[in-house]
Amino acid sequence: MIMETFDRRRLLAGAGLAALAAPALAGCADSGPTGSSTGGNNARVPLPTYQKYDGVEPDLPGSAEGVPDGFLTYPRPAPEAVPEKPAAGGAVTAMMSISVQAPTPMANNRWWQGLNERLGCELQVEMTPSADYDARLSTALAGNELPDLVGLRPSYPRLPDVLEARFTDLSDYLSGDAALDYPFLAALPPATWQNTVFKGRIFTIPPQNIVGTPTWITRNEVIKKLGLDPEPKDLAAVEELARGVTDAAANRYAFGNAEHVLHHLGCAMFEAPNNWSEQDGGFRLMHETDEYRAALDWTIKQWQAGVIHPDAFGRINAPQLYQSGNVVLFAWGGVGYSGVLRQNLPGMDMGFLAAPLADGGGVAPKRLGPGISGLCGISKQASEDRVRELLRVLNWLATPFGTAEYLYRQYGEEGTHFGWDEKLGAPIDNQLIAAEQPGGEFAYLSSGPYVLYNPGHIDKTKAMYEVQKKTIPVAYKDPTLGLYSPTNDREGARLLLALNDVRDNVIMGRATMADFDKAVADWRSRGGDKIRGEYEAAHRERAGG
Repeated sequence: MIMETFDRRRLLAGAGLAALAAPALAGCADSGPTGSSTGGNNARVPLPTYQKYDGVEPDLPGSAEGVPDGFLTYPRPAPEAVPEKPAAGGAVTAMMSISVQAPTPMANNRWWQGLNERLGCELQVEMTPSADYDARLSTALAGNELPDLVGLRPSYPRLPDVLEARFTDLSDYLSGDAALDYPFLAALPPATWQNTVFKGRIFTIPPQNIVGTPTWITRNEVIKKLGLDPEPKDLAAVEELARGVTDAAANRYAFGNAEHVLHHLGCAMFEAPNNWSEQDGGFRLMHETDEYRAALDWTIKQWQAGVIHPDAFGRINAPQLYQSGNVVLFAWGGVGYSGVLRQNLPGMDMGFLAAPLADGGGVAPKRLGPGISGLCGISKQASEDRVRELLRVLNWLATPFGTAEYLYRQYGEEGTHFGWDEKLGAPIDNQLIAAEQPGGEFAYLSSGPYVLYNPGHIDKTKAMYEVQKKTIPVAYKDPTLGLYSPTNDREGARLLLALNDVRDNVIMGRATMADFDKAVADWRSRGGDKIRGEYEAAHRERAGG
């Protein structure tokens, strides 16, 4: 289960998708009125054998548990990792969502044509804007008109049943040592494969993201100018930093997102669970714990102290406020911070903060995420040979940073799309690649592990790496990842939205902690306890109990 922040628009869209998904499954395997009882509850299918690629040596070695590799310059020469074309001609079709402007059509796109040449096939991709993608997918499912490769969101309604009905079971191809036939899929971090198992079988591959959830980045030039400590060691020091950088008259605040303050600072410092906790097979929603309540109480005090932007509960652009200097601390997910560094904003000195435990006893546990940007399934195929060919294509698309294949995917053809900056030791792309390459969006079908790489900002790469090394080993996992609850699939978003609405009003002073306690009780009685029971049953099944 991946817990996200839901708004009413998404909730209504999800309800519509659930209705659309139902016809898509009509006539398929009977899963009962609430979906399969096993759902995504991976039983004991062996995950792919992990084998890290060693053809490129990072400057800053990562770890299998989620610390990303770091590179201070781009490896040269880039080794060719796949000497043979993965496909044997013809077309490979795909569909995926896209969050940027669509690229130049293939017929006039030199990058895309070069990609096809390297793959040994014509990769035909239908790209749909992200906001419309699930509806487009539902239409394709209902008509059983799926392409070979399909980008999927983990939150898609009744996903385990959809996968079983319309997609290839990849277990025999990828479980255990079988994955070594596809070495760059086998090189993906083991934890990310947990997301691909449904009904006890591997049904998808895991396009990559950073496992560690948002990292606090700071405007260090502001902090240093004010003579404050950029690396607070306990709760009191965090509060001193927040108060010190806040100047309402200058429209400058410590924080721009109240939920980030609660979840990625308060919950970390007070050691609250990552969405759920599990002990001896029993599950508790984070909102039910004393640690979460302590974090919420602390967040209320920060709101009252005026260190959170007054429009934090509106639709402000918190990343932009960070870039403009109106917010000094911001929790940025993935490697989004790299885009800010590339802008080389005048006067900016980006810092990276590892939150401390409230009592000063060390580094606070950040939250481990699923480590994926989505899922990619292979629709049911006519032959095993075709499945293997498609897996070879996905394997090629997962070749990691530093390889010749990655260099082409990301930057294009040298001399046409990019040139080398010898001083930076980096490929520098031009405007043509921006028009022809869809912003890295093909990575939503398949991609290699994320790395830390910021040309011209070696010190920032090292600083981010050090924060990841400190925080990932002590991070908390969400125990529901890889588990499936039919009730959560249908009702979880609505129940959580109602609970968090009350929580937000408590922070703003419009409701009381007694109201929050009642909201937690309502969550339990209206479906939360049923969700809990389903997760506990799924957990027992996964453990073989």
